[in-house]
Amino acid sequence: MVLAGLLTAALLTLVAAPARGAPETVAVVAADLSDYPEVTVTVAARLPPTLDGATLPPQALRLSEAGAAREVAVSPAPTEDLEVVLLLDTSVSSDDGTLSAVVGAAVEFVLGLPDARVAVVSSGGQPRVVAPASEDHAEVTAGLGTVVAAADGDLLGAVPLAVDQFSEGGTGRRILVAVSTGPDTASATASAGAAAAVSRAGAALYALDVRPAGGEAGALAQLAAAAIGDLLIVEDAGELVGVLDVVTDDLANSYELSYRSEEAGPTPVAVTLDQGEVKAESTVTLPLPSDAADGETMTSPTEANADPAPSGPPEALAARDGIADSPTTGRLPLLLITGVALGLFVIGATVLHRSAPAGGGRAGRSAPGHARQSAGRPPAPARSTVPRSARPTPSRA
Repeated sequence: MVLAGLLTAALLTLVAAPARGAPETVAVVAADLSDYPEVTVTVAARLPPTLDGATLPPQALRLSEAGAAREVAVSPAPTEDLEVVLLLDTSVSSDDGTLSAVVGAAVEFVLGLPDARVAVVSSGGQPRVVAPASEDHAEVTAGLGTVVAAADGDLLGAVPLAVDQFSEGGTGRRILVAVSTGPDTASATASAGAAAAVSRAGAALYALDVRPAGGEAGALAQLAAAAIGDLLIVEDAGELVGVLDVVTDDLANSYELSYRSEEAGPTPVAVTLDQGEVKAESTVTLPLPSDAADGETMTSPTEANADPAPSGPPEALAARDGIADSPTTGRLPLLLITGVALGLFVIGATVLHRSAPAGGGRAGRSAPGHARQSAGRPPAPARSTVPRSARPTPSRA
């Protein structure tokens, strides 16, 4: 009876929900820095009804980095193999209508999604998977009927569980939609840690913060800032349906802007939409790596990972190459060179001594076919003509 009443209230909320009227704008919903300095920014173009379903020409979107225009490659964001995870904060009172509004909006959102793999996670009380990832949207909405209110919630602490619902090794586009229904005072996970989990999953983040006008920003706002997500303020839970419609429309109207960064460290990046009567701009601060000092040339990931050229004093290089600084091994190259030079000197002296005439004069060169003979000395005995194979071979010990 409780579940039936909850779903009935949710459906009534759907009927009473006001029509959505999102302003025309452009929003940065994700940034991929994994191939830095090559950067890809995903933006959602929210267009008026007159441009519904239209594909923007590449020149309609421009990007600047730290105020400097960048050359960008623009392409529609892929819609195949789409994965969506819905993270719901259910730390609300069940009798004030908020939970019914949240569940009702979630049901309509899931049923209105295109072909996608969808999962639902609840952060109220102990974070848990409400509906495992499935392409059967009716099955997912049935799981939403098990949502219950909790006295407190750990929204940021549930983020790692939420991103774990994305398929392992999946290559499709990933969307995390997090809905907060109030201040998150029980979060045990810092926003930076939750943002890192979103980044590792390669997901675009939509942060829907349900709070009255002028209300204090909660943990979800911090997560959106840290994870380069789109923060949407919802002043009343009854408006969630319309706001989630914006997210659904974004899935078909998103673009990827790829460019080569020339900056390092936290950097403002502005995206401008200029198409007909629609003119809008969105600025975010990208946490670019800080591994390049000011004035230095940026290095590619391959160059950055290459082994540096050896440098430093000879003792350090010897230690680097595995040569210990000992009396023996430290002088080994010098001893080898000295020994080789001495050996060559002895061999050369022996050859000169054998070829020199007895009287100190220069030996004459013999004619071809004749043996050499030093003046005043008998001829040298002839060489042995015994074949090499017939000679005795010395035995080895």
